[in-house]
Amino acid sequence: MALAIIGTAVVPIWLAAVTWESVRIYRFLKTPGTGWSSRAHRPDPELGYAPRSGARSTQLLAIGPGVPMHYDTDGFRIPLAAPDNSEKNKPLILALGCSFTHGDATPAEQTYPFLVGRMLKGSAINAGCGAYGLAQMLVLARRLIPLHLPDYLLVQYSPWLVDRAVTPFARSQFGRLTTPYFFRNARGETLLQPPAFATPLFDYPTSDYRRTPLSARDFGSFYLRIGLPMLTREHLGMLSFRLRRITGLLPDPTTDPSRVIETAYAEILQIAAAHNVRPMIVLLAEPGQRETSGSNHLPAGRSQLVDAQAALFSHLPEATPKAFLRAYGHWRGSPPMLVDSHPNAAAHRVVAEAIVQAIHSSEGDQATAPSTSESSATGMPERAQNQ
Repeated sequence: MALAIIGTAVVPIWLAAVTWESVRIYRFLKTPGTGWSSRAHRPDPELGYAPRSGARSTQLLAIGPGVPMHYDTDGFRIPLAAPDNSEKNKPLILALGCSFTHGDATPAEQTYPFLVGRMLKGSAINAGCGAYGLAQMLVLARRLIPLHLPDYLLVQYSPWLVDRAVTPFARSQFGRLTTPYFFRNARGETLLQPPAFATPLFDYPTSDYRRTPLSARDFGSFYLRIGLPMLTREHLGMLSFRLRRITGLLPDPTTDPSRVIETAYAEILQIAAAHNVRPMIVLLAEPGQRETSGSNHLPAGRSQLVDAQAALFSHLPEATPKAFLRAYGHWRGSPPMLVDSHPNAAAHRVVAEAIVQAIHSSEGDQATAPSTSESSATGMPERAQNQ
């Protein structure tokens, strides 16, 4: 009897919460210039989510056409016209990172991993993915380095990569997006915890409702087909997550980010060394910021650091945050409006040139480093201009 009374009180409240959240998601899908045009990612038991094999989609922007995106059959970003299983030339570059490495709002062939491969007359594997953190990068290093045996490993370092590695959830436009995270055990070891539960966000075709007319009937279809089942699964997952946290079956994330940096990068570099891969850590900060906080905790002497942020500032006519965004952000419309602050094509080229210059410098081969004339020939002057 008591359970029936509790159920009678709780179920309407839960349904109201699901309905309200469904309305919010539905409104988001009807907002132009947000998200992806079609499903580009899938659930992954270790990464939380990962690129869909062979997916083609478009990153939507607030103004103007979106930026098309293509993953090959292995889930790596490639140019639109590239075949899914193209042969890789030596030297082979593997790049790990977040949307800065993936190249949000920028065509694949203009991203720094692709440019480094081309400048070295080799090939690149771009394993960067939006909203990834250091935990996913470590998982991918364990998977990909022994499998592909690259010549060079480009590992992004940015402060937010560490922040994302000490939380069970990634930032998401809607819903709960579970991710791996670092925790500290009773022996003081910093270890990796898999995602708390399988996120249901990528199992439902939410993008189908971007193209349907806004109406009560359309929302009813969305609610029954996606909102109700998807959010029911998510709420059950969150209930399990909270119960396991309360009972101690699921560890809390560590509160020591410096230890995470030391542990994760040390293992990535150790894997690289075991497979004779040359690692390079690419330092990138928030747009307009000079310092990559926390980088002093990176393992010393075991990799080559490329201060890409300093290189970006060195190409500016004036070293200010405003000039940085003006030169390296994505601007659309008239008058120009900043639609995305991720690095644009000019920024990616500067980063790529800094990496290649570091490679040639350490090898004593300055003669083949990219020159100003090469940059100008591709449409990028020595100093980045207003975009």
